[in-house]
Amino acid sequence: MRHSFPPAVHPRLWWARMRVLARRARRRGCVLAALVTLAIPSCRTTRAGGDGTQAPRYLGDFRGAPTEVDPAFADAWSELQAAVAADAGSAATAAAADRLLSAGPPFELRLWGVHAKAQHAYVNGDDAGAISMVDQVLAASTPESPPDAISALALVRARALVRSGDAARALAAIDEPALRREGVLIPSEEAALRAIALDRAGRPEALAALVRWRATIEVDDAAAAFAQRRAAALATTLGPKATALAAAAEQGAARACLEGLAGLGVPADAAPWISRCRAAPQRIGILLPRTGPLAALADTQLAAATATVALLGPSHPQIGEVLWHDAGADAAAAADGAAALVASGATVIVGPIGPAAVRAARARLGASVRVLTPGEPVGDVTGAAPTLERRVAALVDVAVSRDAKRVIVFAPDSTYGKRAQAAAIARLGKANAPVLIVYPLDTTSFAAFTDPIVKSLDARTAVLVADQASRTEMLVRQLARDGKGPGSKGGPLVLATAEGISDVEAGAGHDVLANMIVAPTAATTPAAESFAAAYRAAEGVPPPDQALLVHRALSLAYDGAEAREAPVVLVKVQGGRLVVQAAP
Repeated sequence: MRHSFPPAVHPRLWWARMRVLARRARRRGCVLAALVTLAIPSCRTTRAGGDGTQAPRYLGDFRGAPTEVDPAFADAWSELQAAVAADAGSAATAAAADRLLSAGPPFELRLWGVHAKAQHAYVNGDDAGAISMVDQVLAASTPESPPDAISALALVRARALVRSGDAARALAAIDEPALRREGVLIPSEEAALRAIALDRAGRPEALAALVRWRATIEVDDAAAAFAQRRAAALATTLGPKATALAAAAEQGAARACLEGLAGLGVPADAAPWISRCRAAPQRIGILLPRTGPLAALADTQLAAATATVALLGPSHPQIGEVLWHDAGADAAAAADGAAALVASGATVIVGPIGPAAVRAARARLGASVRVLTPGEPVGDVTGAAPTLERRVAALVDVAVSRDAKRVIVFAPDSTYGKRAQAAAIARLGKANAPVLIVYPLDTTSFAAFTDPIVKSLDARTAVLVADQASRTEMLVRQLARDGKGPGSKGGPLVLATAEGISDVEAGAGHDVLANMIVAPTAATTPAAESFAAAYRAAEGVPPPDQALLVHRALSLAYDGAEAREAPVVLVKVQGGRLVVQAAP
């Protein structure tokens, strides 16, 4: 008999279900190891005590635990066996294991005591604790240590690693010699562990592994449903790669399913589960802030997402549904929101914003779910915006191409300012290092910072302002009052990052910015013109940079495009709007 259960969306509900199954199984003389994500059969036999009663004999996940021990530890050992047989995840099991270990038992009993504690931790969701305990005790083992105990410990560690530990280490753990021994891993569990670890590692071959796992399950149970549903979602994400995986698979049920998932059809006489092998419509999860410090962006981002969905939906029938969730006020809330979207079936997440929130979401989801942020890239998460460093480098290149002999960088005393300065220095090199002028973050009057250099500002000089649009305008107004503004005769070339600038910020009342060259986070390029028109029709104003970034991130999600760096687009403030100078 094979038992298998899928990774749980709601662990507490699954754990309650496991307890019910365990009680039923004990009546048959076999206990199911109650595991939050995988339930594997674990039989316990009994032996007659001196008074003729049946005393429990704990065998771990397979035979091998000692049946005779030193009388000094017999009571503690029997107590631990009874506690584990009753409920491996109970407080009584942890307490019994502590009592045995505190008595200083021989190394073999110590191994089994630690195994009980590690399994208790795993069953209760403390994977890190289970891994740490097994690591420590196995580090003290020797080639002469009892192999059954070593295998039992290695199995607990592999399960914990697969569920929430390092995915690469989990894959290595599954192939440890201790788990290769006969009877340690049944085929269905090995297939499940390998499939989940590959999926969490973001490896394309996870699709074939999920299908092989499904092929080991003889009934349409919860595990079968999970494996098939996840394979369908992954096939959608992989696209053409699914066809290659099908072609490389051996003939049989797994290959037939892979061919169905790749859209190649299945045989008319295929098993019912194989006939259901088809790529699932992709679901996009949008994780944007409706509460917290970034909530001011919520209406703009929601409007952008709504316009993009309406624009792209009709031409992308493979997108079955778009889901929404609040990114919340902090990184933990963002991670919870991302997990909720995936639990609802999302195969790609757009959002959240901010390095901390992005890292938290990626850590919670693992590598198996694609994440796109409407901001700068973070780690392996694709960003819709080019980095500040690349934008500054592009502006420096403009200065060099215009034969500027000197570059002056104005930047606030902040992390942002320091990044911009470092990027300019890196691009120009030490031999041509820029002049750096740093001002307090709350500066509103810039005469004190421009007066010392104003007389030297000529056509051979480039002034690069790295700041938000409003403060950039204040500084440029001061330059204009000095007769050195953008486009002034004989004046400097004025460049800016101008965070948050858009056609609105460059329009009426902002004439002082005319002729300034900007490298914004986003601009209305030819590729985004249809979106800009839809946004303007709905909102009555041109799309700001945040709207354009949400549109670009969603477009990548819809098209399934490979991760790539967002392009840097240079614009010139001209005629009260941002005119694209160079666009991919």
